[in-house]
Amino acid sequence: MTTVAYDGNMLATDSRAIGGYIIQEEVSKIIETENGYYAFAGVLIDFEPIVNAYEEMVASSIYDRDGNHLDKGDNYVFSGISISHASAVIHIPYTDINNPVLLLVDDQGCLRVQKESAPCAIGSGSDFAIAAMLSGKTAKEAVEIAAMLDPNTDSNVKVVDFEEKAEELDSLIMQSDVLTAVCHHGSFKKAAEELGMTKQEVKSIAKEMIEDVE
Repeated sequence: MTTVAYDGNMLATDSRAIGGYIIQEEVSKIIETENGYYAFAGVLIDFEPIVNAYEEMVASSIYDRDGNHLDKGDNYVFSGISISHASAVIHIPYTDINNPVLLLVDDQGCLRVQKESAPCAIGSGSDFAIAAMLSGKTAKEAVEIAAMLDPNTDSNVKVVDFEEKAEELDSLIMQSDVLTAVCHHGSFKKAAEELGMTKQEVKSIAKEMIEDVE
C-alpha cells in the first residue's frame, strides 16, 4: 500500500507502488491543485477520481474548502466509477494547513469527509508513522521509520515542507511590494521610505528580481 504522514508542517509519502509481481519505486503520491495538496494511499487509479469528486463537492457547496459540512447529505456517491474502499487521501487546504481533511471511500462507493488534526497518517504503515510523530519525529522521519517496519512502504520519501512554502510566499510578497513601490515612486529612496527598509535593501531585492528574469 503506502505510508502518508502529516505533522502540521510537513507532508511526506513513500514512493512504492505494488501491482501483482511488479514493484515501482518512483511513484508520485502527492499532487498540488489551486486549492492545496493531496496525498494518496491505496489503489493508484483511484487518486484522481477521489480528488475530482471532493473538488466537485466543494464547488457544489456540499463541503467548504476546510472540510466543513454545508449540506444535509453525509456522503458523496461516485457515479459510474469503480473506487476501492482501500483508498484514502489526505488533503491539506491552503486555507487551513493546521487541519487536514481526510477523504475515505467506504465499501458502498461513498466518499466520507473527515476533519483531522496533525499528526495524522494513512496507509499500511500509518500506525508506525503516527507513533513516530507522537514521539517527536517529523513526517519525513516517520515515513522512513515506517519503511523499516512495513514491507509495502519504501524509504524513497517525497516531502512538501509548508514552512519553506511560507518563506517562499513571504519572499514573493516582499518582491511584489518592492516592485510596486519602486514603479510608483520611480525612486529607490522613496520606495525604501514607504516600505520601512533601507535604500540598499530595496536595490538588492530589485537586483535579484532582474537577475531572475534574465
